[in-house]
Amino acid sequence: MPRPPLQIGTWGRISRDEVAPGVWRAMARFRDFDGITRKVEARAASVSKNDRGAKAEQALVAALRDRAMPAGDDITPDTRLNKLAEIWWLEFMDQDRAINTQRRYLEVKDSYVCPGVGGLTIREATVSRLDRFLKATTAKHGAATAKLSKTVLSAMLGLAARHGAIGANPLRDVAKVPVNRKEVRALTLEEAAALRAGLRQWQLDSRPRGRKRPDDLLDVVDVMLATGARIGEALALRWKDVDLKAERPTLTVTGTVIYVPGEGMTIQEHPKSTNSRQRYYLPRLRLRCCSAARFSS
Repeated sequence: MPRPPLQIGTWGRISRDEVAPGVWRAMARFRDFDGITRKVEARAASVSKNDRGAKAEQALVAALRDRAMPAGDDITPDTRLNKLAEIWWLEFMDQDRAINTQRRYLEVKDSYVCPGVGGLTIREATVSRLDRFLKATTAKHGAATAKLSKTVLSAMLGLAARHGAIGANPLRDVAKVPVNRKEVRALTLEEAAALRAGLRQWQLDSRPRGRKRPDDLLDVVDVMLATGARIGEALALRWKDVDLKAERPTLTVTGTVIYVPGEGMTIQEHPKSTNSRQRYYLPRLRLRCCSAARFSS
């Protein structure tokens, strides 16, 4: 029966022999990352009669360990999750994600995932260890942070699985993070009417306290009531997104307003999700408001 091959990046039994008086050689078979097994050797002069090649073997082991180290961004079972996180982040940044998504994922990676489990190697990232980490994160920082930490970890270990460093992604088998979802309730017609009346009165107040009150807040609320758009999406609308001359006038959500640290508020040229990119037919009430606003601008 043929001898089984060495694992990639490992070596076999080390042998020693004296190749010249006082000079010893240590040799071993090493299986390189291209799958080829090669002989590696190191030589050293003996320091005493009792040495018998021990110094040569030490030099060989050091050389073999250096040879077994991953080159560049190679991912192996012994890669630590801190290093895996760096490699994954470079790949993630190439995916053209939304600015707020990048910011939040980076915060979770640096503040929770790496401090919590970054010292583990990929082979040590077992279901039980990751499950314990996520439960502790839920208890200390809340379910939302734990759920996002699970998302980041799953993406990282998915990358490790694609590189053959792990057989399967262990995040598939950890317990679900319990999230208490709030019931979504739409305003009744009476509540919507009361909201619009209150806003109109607030805008028309002739003696406001503090900063000058905006005169277009009711328009923003009307867009949200008519379309169901998020407030950031409503604030990001531009006249090029509105077609008042069509047989059935439309409004198209194409972006959202976000805050960028160091820059302030800016328009992101796509909404929060793909499903948010919608075209809505404008009801008559909203059509009159848009026409009036366009005329006054």
